[in-house]
Amino acid sequence: LELSSKKQSVNVAVKGWVKTAQEVVVDVITTVGVATKKPAVYGDIVFGGMVDAELHIKGAVESITAYGKLYTKDVTVSNNANKLFIGPITMDIPIAYSMGKRFKLPFESADVLNIQLLKPKINFSVGKIVAMHPSRNSAFEYMKDLSGYVGCNRNMVEIKNMQAHVLGGTVTLKELNVNLADLNPEHIEFRVVFNANDIDIGKLDKPEKLRINKDSLLSLNAYLQGKNLVQQSVDISGSINIYKV
Repeated sequence: LELSSKKQSVNVAVKGWVKTAQEVVVDVITTVGVATKKPAVYGDIVFGGMVDAELHIKGAVESITAYGKLYTKDVTVSNNANKLFIGPITMDIPIAYSMGKRFKLPFESADVLNIQLLKPKINFSVGKIVAMHPSRNSAFEYMKDLSGYVGCNRNMVEIKNMQAHVLGGTVTLKELNVNLADLNPEHIEFRVVFNANDIDIGKLDKPEKLRINKDSLLSLNAYLQGKNLVQQSVDISGSINIYKV
């Protein structure tokens, strides 16, 4: 099965088979491609750039595997009415999941943060995010120069060494690990290591000359880990240290 639109520069293809005899078994490859030579308009959204996504799902339901990738190059998304602009977005994210397998969270990346060989390659970046200012009728740059690593391997969603300039300061997501396990919420685990330095939250207020309090820098670091995402018995521990405000 293949669907495409030259006008919108979109191509979607699905091929494979599904058996439903004694148990459901699948072997399906799905691809989605978007490649615009000039910006494409989808309602109020203007889209530009290239997207290439592929996902191969194979096996019986209880032991299904999924492998693929999500690749984009110079993607931009804008909405003039809301003064929104995001981009350019470039990523090359691997995807690998095996149903029925449970892996443990890897050792803390904070323990080896200074060992360059163990740092994953940067595969995700966003140039800037601009949107309507919350207190003024004007476009405002909330973030720029975001880059880091994103991946899904061994049933782990991983974000590592993600750094950006935000409101005049820096934000670093050293680690976000989510262990999807067997997709049972009771077995899902996560760990977050995060810090922010000199974030000027006053930039979200009125212009500086009209502010009563002009000293509004925020710095903090946080470490959180948890498991069992069932609402009544979720288990979360860690610390948040705000050392400048």
